[in-house]
Amino acid sequence: MASEFRTILEQTKKTYKFKIGLAGVLPENINVLLKTALDKYECVSLSKGKKTPITERPLDFPKLSNVEVTYFDAELCYPTTPDILEQYVSLVSKTPISHTLVRTATQDGDYPTDKKAEPYVVKLTSDLEQADPKAQNLVAQKRVVEILKQMEKDRKEFTKAKEDPKNKNEKQLQDREEKATPSPLTKVKNEKPVAITTGGL
Repeated sequence: MASEFRTILEQTKKTYKFKIGLAGVLPENINVLLKTALDKYECVSLSKGKKTPITERPLDFPKLSNVEVTYFDAELCYPTTPDILEQYVSLVSKTPISHTLVRTATQDGDYPTDKKAEPYVVKLTSDLEQADPKAQNLVAQKRVVEILKQMEKDRKEFTKAKEDPKNKNEKQLQDREEKATPSPLTKVKNEKPVAITTGGL
C-alpha cells in the first residue's frame, strides 16, 4: 500500500522544464558543474549539451558573432523563474550574462528555428485592419462641422417654434400664471398703531 502511494505521489509530482543556452567556449566539466548547481532546485534530469555550428549571428544571441551555442534541457522539481535561473547559471558556469539564456518549455516554442523568416512588413503606413470606414467622420474637423450643422438646425427649430402663434398664446398664458399675486396677509390695515393704556396699574 505504501509503495502504491509513493508511486502515485511521484506521478503527480510537478516538474519544471527549462532550456539553458550557453554561448562561447565552455569548460570540459560543464555538465557536472551544472548538475551540481541545479541540485539546489532538486534537478531531476539534465541532458548532455548539444552544440550548434558556429554562426555569424546566433539566433538566441544576436549581439554576439561567430560563436557556438550549447543547449541543455533541465527538469527541476523546485519552481523558479527563467531570470533567476539565468543569473544563477551565469554565476556558476562563470559565463557572462550576455552569453547565458534560460527559457521555459513553453517559451521554447516561441523561438522556431526551422521556419523560414517572413519578410518584415511596415504597418505604420499601411491601412488599419478591419477599420470602420466611417470612423474618421466622428473625430477631428469633420466632427466639428457635424456639430455646428446640428446646432444650426436646432437654432432654426427653436426660432420657428418661438414665432408660432399657437406657442405665443401658450407662452402668454404661462407668463400670466407665473406672475406673483400679492398675499392678503402682507397688506397693513392700520397704518398707525393704537396706544394701549394699563389703567394706572
